[in-house]
Amino acid sequence: MKRALTHHSWLKLISRRSHDTEGGFTLLELLVIVIMVGILAAIAGPGWLGYINKRRVTTTRDDVYQAMLQAQTKAQQRSTTYQVSFQETPDGVLQWATHQKGTTPSVWETADSGNVEIDTQCTGALNPIAPGGTDTIEFDFKGNVAEVGTLYFASEVDGPDNGDDDPTLSAIDFATLIGGLRKVKQQCV
Repeated sequence: MKRALTHHSWLKLISRRSHDTEGGFTLLELLVIVIMVGILAAIAGPGWLGYINKRRVTTTRDDVYQAMLQAQTKAQQRSTTYQVSFQETPDGVLQWATHQKGTTPSVWETADSGNVEIDTQCTGALNPIAPGGTDTIEFDFKGNVAEVGTLYFASEVDGPDNGDDDPTLSAIDFATLIGGLRKVKQQCV
């Protein structure tokens, strides 16, 4: 006949088993886990960094696009020429400001990341911060754009001015002289 284990007997049985075996991992098990984590990080890391760079460029493009729309709207509402001015800080950070033509901008908006640049390698690319070139994009009193072209943004992390090969490439296209703006992704038009 089987004897029933009492509460006290169970506790003795459990405590004996826990003292008989040692818990933990062997050095070989820990080494395998570290190697597996390293392989997964090596596979996922570059993809994640690429995603972050592309997101920074897209965010900057969207912010500049909103500044362009704001300048266009103010030009129409106030019947005067408005412009978006661009500059790079000495440490290479892209900045822009919306203001009336003939005035000096007092408030500059800054790209969230210092790793975004204006890419000039595509055909028809505008370069508003070229040395000796224009530093503005203007909208006349009707909201028409003064210069037709495309303003490209790219990540500096992938190398300067990569053109169509740059996976982070994103742009604002000034489609017509009447101020048609559209966003363009990953292509030189």
